[in-house]
Amino acid sequence: MRWHLASARRSRALEVWCIAFQSDQRIRVLATARRRYPDASTVGGPIEGDPADPTGATITNPTLVVEVLSPSTEQDDRGDKWQHFQLIASLQEYVLVSQSQPRVERYRRLAAGGWEYHDATEGTVQLLTGAGLDLARLYAQLPD
Repeated sequence: MRWHLASARRSRALEVWCIAFQSDQRIRVLATARRRYPDASTVGGPIEGDPADPTGATITNPTLVVEVLSPSTEQDDRGDKWQHFQLIASLQEYVLVSQSQPRVERYRRLAAGGWEYHDATEGTVQLLTGAGLDLARLYAQLPD
């Protein structure tokens, strides 16, 4: 499966720059001091670095985190990682992308602080960044 997030995307609705990162971007959850590496993430607005990281290589304010599920990572992505990432105040969406079947799950933060869950197996999943995940294109190369 292949997919891509643009390295920078300007949202017309919010007039905010979103910076996209790949799997080598470390994120620290300030509430728990845990550092994790999601498969992809974005920051909308200025990047906030981890004050405990003098190298500046760790960010603390993602707005979107995407995890591609595999047999070896799915339990952690759905469990421990998700529990920690929920504590990041800036996080607006947490997206799980199946590696083996057409399925994208999206958790979106509600104004009241809870999370709305959406499970898609067809169509297009629209993200708050303005990007759309077209499942037919995303999974076109999966073996039958």
